[in-house]
Amino acid sequence: MKPFPNLRMLVLAASLLALAGCATVVPPAPAHEDAAACDAAITCDATALQHIGKGEHAQALEWYEKALTIRKKELGEDHPGVAVSYDNLGWASLGKGDPAKALEWYEKALAIREKTWDGTPAQAGDLIKTYDNIARVHRRQRDFPSATQWLRRAQETREKMLGEENPEVIKGSIFIASTYEGSGDYANALSWYRKALDLTERTKGPDDSDVAAICNNIGMIYDGLDDYRNAQVWYDKALALREKTLGKDHPFTAAVRNNLAKIHFDRGAYEDALSECLASYRALLHHFGEGNPEVETVRINLREIYRATGHATPFEQWLASAVQ
Repeated sequence: MKPFPNLRMLVLAASLLALAGCATVVPPAPAHEDAAACDAAITCDATALQHIGKGEHAQALEWYEKALTIRKKELGEDHPGVAVSYDNLGWASLGKGDPAKALEWYEKALAIREKTWDGTPAQAGDLIKTYDNIARVHRRQRDFPSATQWLRRAQETREKMLGEENPEVIKGSIFIASTYEGSGDYANALSWYRKALDLTERTKGPDDSDVAAICNNIGMIYDGLDDYRNAQVWYDKALALREKTLGKDHPFTAAVRNNLAKIHFDRGAYEDALSECLASYRALLHHFGEGNPEVETVRINLREIYRATGHATPFEQWLASAVQ
């Protein structure tokens, strides 16, 4: 049993999970339609979007349903513009907190897109987006097997239509990895992160900032497995890249230092943990100031580490002197 509470890892935007769009469903794209025939539907969409901006999802749904009725009448049941209306309704339903209804709308959009897709890359994007949106709904419902099934289907289409080294393929790999990670399937998560890392190094070079983000994510998985040796190896790689490309005091660099401090702490190397965590705290405090959530997270970690060292000076007194 560890003598102190677990320290908190810090991700910030340094993680590619954000870049992969894992947290939210993709907003609808403009409809593929005859603009002259559907000006009224476009106006309804714009009004709905204003309501969404105010958090009024019920009102937005009413306007999106009006747009759907117009498009069906003007364009026909199976027109791609109708599929975008279904996307809009799925998006608004999810915002309202009704993932089951959102899934119904996305499945209607999928039926049209699969029926009308001509097999070319030009039309593949909308189909892939629908696969991803369905996966995100399943992920939000914590139905990880269904989510990964749809994500892999999207990834297969990306690779076939766009080529393995396309940036969207890399993002897809990261999304799949993070979904496996969320389900606790760390073996598959590591496999997909390593695939994303290989593609990123080949297409962007070994010093790209995205390489550092993936290394940090891999380190976090090993950390979660209590494999501290491998976690430190990957955090060290991420830290070296962050310092090289962004500098020692950048917030993304500080995030990796905090995670590295956690490894030292869990291994019982409290003085090393204190040094790394203090450096992280100084950088984040300088960048964000007091009251920032990330600063507070690292401050809590720093207090726990300081307690573990057994130093006699009260923490607040020591900290005030250390940050000067």
